[in-house]
Amino acid sequence: MNTDKVLVIERAKWLRGDKGGSVLLDADGHMCCLGFDAVARGLKPEQLLDVSAPGSVEDAPDSYIQVMLGEYACQRLCVIDALLHNDDSSLDEADRENLIAEDLKQLGWDRVEFV
Repeated sequence: MNTDKVLVIERAKWLRGDKGGSVLLDADGHMCCLGFDAVARGLKPEQLLDVSAPGSVEDAPDSYIQVMLGEYACQRLCVIDALLHNDDSSLDEADRENLIAEDLKQLGWDRVEFV
């Protein structure tokens, strides 16, 4: 039995690069990579709408805050890297996906799949 923790990012709903400044979830239902992470961790879409970063999610459970902020109560470097890689319009898609997958694995995912 496979017990890997897998995060799936749907390219058709993924807000990234030159498609505008990212938010966790926009009004059209598009999400940055950390929006997919938040939904997979059980957060509700209404908590993510127009929120720019995980540390700004209102009423987030402590477990989510601990993963995103870590022990220093500021966004973890891998979260900041994921935000930057997600929005960097100079990256091609393959490089962006590889960098984001590595960033998000530091948040506890075994694999990140882009479909």
